[in-house]
Amino acid sequence: MLRNINKQKFAEVILKSYRSQTEKSACAYAEEFCRTIDEKFEPLVAAWIAGEKLPVINEGKYTIGRIMSIQNTTDFLFALKLLNEYKADSVKGEAQIWRPRRALHPGARG
Repeated sequence: MLRNINKQKFAEVILKSYRSQTEKSACAYAEEFCRTIDEKFEPLVAAWIAGEKLPVINEGKYTIGRIMSIQNTTDFLFALKLLNEYKADSVKGEAQIWRPRRALHPGARG
């Protein structure tokens, strides 16, 4: 649980970073993250909100940067969620980290 994160500021940054979010959904997302993310990762969230360089926090063999590289994404919150899942259950979490994301684009087959 993230106890020292300003949820309103967190929601504002989510809204700016994820254009598909509404103000209401960004607030709900910030609330969910503060409730479910392990406190070990609070410095990552604080740095992301402040627009600062993310600290390197290892969880086993993974970091936010490594997960973002594996997933070929710049989606911080998605990578944080995966890192948190890995911390909770390394076997299931690792499977999620290595699961390919499907891109939806014209001509894609599902």
